[in-house]
Amino acid sequence: PTGTGSFVIPFATLSHENSKNWGEDAKIFVGDRWVGTDKTAASVSAGYWPFGLGRYACPGRFLAVAEIKLVVLNIISRVDIFLQGGKYEVVDPLNTVAVPPKGQLLIKPLEKPLL
Repeated sequence: PTGTGSFVIPFATLSHENSKNWGEDAKIFVGDRWVGTDKTAASVSAGYWPFGLGRYACPGRFLAVAEIKLVVLNIISRVDIFLQGGKYEVVDPLNTVAVPPKGQLLIKPLEKPLL
């Protein structure tokens, strides 16, 4: 509120992991959650807003998503990626952006890159 000296920061994780928006598996990573829907990776809505919302939505979000896709494609075409022991542990479920999970990600170069 104006004039109160308050600074309000919305907590996106509560919306992104809300079972009312995403069903019972809302807190579980489902890599193909949006496959077959009309939503793009840069879409924003009241339930999902990694790039902000409304007039404050990031104008560069489409470029950012395109760059992320190119980098990921380049990496996975050249290496084999796997978790040591096949598992990891989420340290802080309310702060998955700034606190990395415990686990070792191993990367082994492919003998012949795919691209």
